[in-house]
Amino acid sequence: MQANNLVKINGNAIEQIIYKKQPVITLRMMDELHERKEGTARNAFFRHKEHLLENEDFFEVTYEEWVKILNVKNINVQKGGRKSSMTFLTQTGYLLLVKSFTD
Repeated sequence: MQANNLVKINGNAIEQIIYKKQPVITLRMMDELHERKEGTARNAFFRHKEHLLENEDFFEVTYEEWVKILNVKNINVQKGGRKSSMTFLTQTGYLLLVKSFTD
């Protein structure tokens, strides 16, 4: 598990995240890359989740895991100190969801 190097997606440079030897992005990153309102990718994910395969198209990553990977300075922990899991999209998950942005 590591975050390093910059990659370009949709013409924007972002920090590459590797999880279980696969490049992944977060739903928030997807919103930023496509200049969508915050929560757009998350809503699309839940609308299409039945078509996505866990551990192939996405990973649900516990707080204890993702806090080691991501720069947590910029991530707000929910009120009350709740530390939630985070969804990481693989390339196939990203491609399936991004299609819904243009459908």
